Amino acid sequence: MRLKPIFFALFALICNLAFAQDINLSGKLVDDKGMSIPGASIMVKGTSIGAKSDIDGNYSLTIPAANVPAVVTFSSVGFASQEYSFDGKQSAVSMSPVLKTSNVAMSEVVVSASKKSEKILDAPASVAVLSEERIKVNPSVTMVDHLKKVAAVDIMPTGMVSNNVNVRGFNGIFSGSLLYTIDNRFASVPSLKVNAFQLVPTSNSDISRMEIVRGPASALYGPNAANGVLAIYTKSPLDMENRAEITVSVTGALRAAGDSTLAGGPVSSDLNDRYLINPEIRIAAKITDKIGFKISGQIVKGSDFEQYDSREPKLGDALNFGSGKNGQLFTTESTTTFQRDFSIKKQAADARCRFQTI
Repeated sequence: MRLKPIFFALFALICNLAFAQDINLSGKLVDDKGMSIPGASIMVKGTSIGAKSDIDGNYSLTIPAANVPAVVTFSSVGFASQEYSFDGKQSAVSMSPVLKTSNVAMSEVVVSASKKSEKILDAPASVAVLSEERIKVNPSVTMVDHLKKVAAVDIMPTGMVSNNVNVRGFNGIFSGSLLYTIDNRFASVPSLKVNAFQLVPTSNSDISRMEIVRGPASALYGPNAANGVLAIYTKSPLDMENRAEITVSVTGALRAAGDSTLAGGPVSSDLNDRYLINPEIRIAAKITDKIGFKISGQIVKGSDFEQYDSREPKLGDALNFGSGKNGQLFTTESTTTFQRDFSIKKQAADARCRFQTI
């Protein structure tokens, strides 16, 4: 009786080896207009086994039995790649997939470089564009998180939700040289000239496009744009196909306990002190073809990295509050103990009405 499981396992292995066979894959690659695609790549995923289509788009590929079941990728420059699975039940398979044209980044239209619509190749400065599709697939707590993989953008994290962003020059704790705009309006703190990205009420679900001008833009934006421009554009309710849309998203994060080992003070190992959650909601409606409104809101709640300054009082030290006016000695009016609160709490809302006169 004990040999039955071993017997069945050996039987299944022998059956798999017996039925495994090479797959001869052939066909013709065409685009969505029926034109043949020469030089396309046909690769067995995870291996170096592949082939190229000829001048007429025809191809032929043999998948060894050792790689069955296999996933084959069909790709070509300027076309969206496709993947197909093959289980080896047939030794000869004819497949002629139709590759759809993909959006080429060089043909993107930008408006931040010259304050007019133009192709990105015609822009007088280096511009990086983050499309709505790319923003959707990247989970983030703040909009700065989308810039971390953009070339020539220096990001210095100063907390769980706070960052300093710099494009030209050196980054620093008070770096505010980057001109930051949302829908062509200045978004930095005007009195301090600091880019407090975490204080902007615009939610990630309302971002339509982000453009980063990496060259000087003083001629267009003024002297404050000598170190680059970050232009964010939000979605318009007038551009919707539907009359109403509701978008709900939740982003969560959990930092490791060792992230604050150099805090200089006590570090909590409780999960409740290391989480961050960010629910967002966006409601947009189009009353007529020329009048619409949108409302977005978000809540950020969590706990930031622990950090203690040696120049500050120690935790638990007594703090005396009082006065010593008119040359009199200082008189203590109240006493408390020094504590540090690392909790993050943010509640933001943004409501706008859009109308078109033309």
